[in-house]
Amino acid sequence: MSRSGARSSTAAGPAAVQLHGTPLGGCRVALGDLLAELVDPCGDHSAVQVAFPRFLNTEQAAAVLGISPSTLNRWAARRDAGEEVGPPFRAVSDKVRRWSVEELLAWLDAQKR
Repeated sequence: MSRSGARSSTAAGPAAVQLHGTPLGGCRVALGDLLAELVDPCGDHSAVQVAFPRFLNTEQAAAVLGISPSTLNRWAARRDAGEEVGPPFRAVSDKVRRWSVEELLAWLDAQKR
């Protein structure tokens, strides 16, 4: 994916979340394990805020949810129209949205069926 994008994969392992071209917290994190890894991404008690931003762009938020960025943008447009669909976000401008890590994880946790 792009330099600021969210995924990278190798033949040896699953996709890993990356920030600015570097694996999260200096270690590879499988998307399936991302939520658990947010607490201590490298197992060395390093600060999560250093490794993971407070607000995510569309690609990063979509990677956390395991969906495409276009799906997340569609949900955001529907939410703008007044529907209660998808996680809440901040509109930085007409075309730029940011998702709070805390709100994203809370929304995901509330989706139990």
